[in-house]
Amino acid sequence: PGSQKAQRVARDVKLLENVRLVEPATLALQDRVWTAFRTWLDQHLSESTIDDLQLCPTLYVALLRFYGFFLFSRGHGLYEFRHLLVIIQQRFPWVKPHLSPAWQLITRWQVLQPVQHRKPLHWVLCQAMASLAILKNWQRWTAVLLLGFFGIARISEVLRALRSDLVLPSEQFSNLVSAAFLRVSNPKTKRRGKGRTQHLKITDQNILAFLERVVGPLNCNLALYPFSAQTFRAKWDQLLVELEVPSSQRPTPASIRAGGAILAYQSGEKIQDLMW
Repeated sequence: PGSQKAQRVARDVKLLENVRLVEPATLALQDRVWTAFRTWLDQHLSESTIDDLQLCPTLYVALLRFYGFFLFSRGHGLYEFRHLLVIIQQRFPWVKPHLSPAWQLITRWQVLQPVQHRKPLHWVLCQAMASLAILKNWQRWTAVLLLGFFGIARISEVLRALRSDLVLPSEQFSNLVSAAFLRVSNPKTKRRGKGRTQHLKITDQNILAFLERVVGPLNCNLALYPFSAQTFRAKWDQLLVELEVPSSQRPTPASIRAGGAILAYQSGEKIQDLMW
């Protein structure tokens, strides 16, 4: 009993360490994935059998594979099974050395159901959306779109930004600097060795002039975009409908970053700079 208690304490400590490293949205997703797996186990096995599974890692992995086939047959996303394996590694470290057959199932799943990448936002469509938004007097919506596109940014990073995060050319007290910089305070890649504070750089002179006029006068405590991400998406969808873009060809706001990267590459930007 003493050693079992020590194992439980060690496991709980490990879980707490993992919680600190995972975003709330990811935690919610993992909770949902784990609950679905436990519900599936409860439908097929008794509670005592489920507890005893931890004593036989190979049997546990066999059940995981069977559950993976179940998810695939029901049309679930591959990400659910991948998250489940990560959860198993975190909660039951002694099972990790035996997980290879389950990870192999992910490889087979990817072959049968290849990953579909988001359609990048084409520069011509970006221009059309920006022009129509300006005609509708959606000035700050347009500023966010252009910041994301020319800064090659994740749109969520721009939507969270305050005016104080943006440094415009007029605020740098030097004629030698003709660029704007947007600080990203909570970047997605902060735990991958990419820096806890990152920034975007915009050099297009027309875009800079627009930003100076639209967001330059804002108070430093105000958000660049005063509404929610859902509102941004609703206006996005409305513009695509009015521009008569076929529903099957409509990009999402997540495509802004890829579109900006493609335009930069076509304009002569070096691959190393794009990767940076």
